[in-house]
Amino acid sequence: MARTYAGILGSLAMAVALVRGIMSGGGAEETVVHALAAMMGFGLLGLAIGGIAGWIVEDAVYAQVQQEVTAHEAQKNTRSDNPTTR
Repeated sequence: MARTYAGILGSLAMAVALVRGIMSGGGAEETVVHALAAMMGFGLLGLAIGGIAGWIVEDAVYAQVQQEVTAHEAQKNTRSDNPTTR
């Protein structure tokens, strides 16, 4: 997830910087340097955001599965304690 966010944000930032450079009439070298800097900066930002998002999703899924396992075990124990439900 982190690499995906980094790729998306980096590419988007580079595209915006290139369009901005073209629209403002800047030189090719200056525009490319700014676009590469924007790509690197926003790529790192995307990497951090994606890492945090991945951790949050993983933690939420783990908690949900743990809750379901606990509920299933409690239900299983309740059935085995009551001989009339067999």
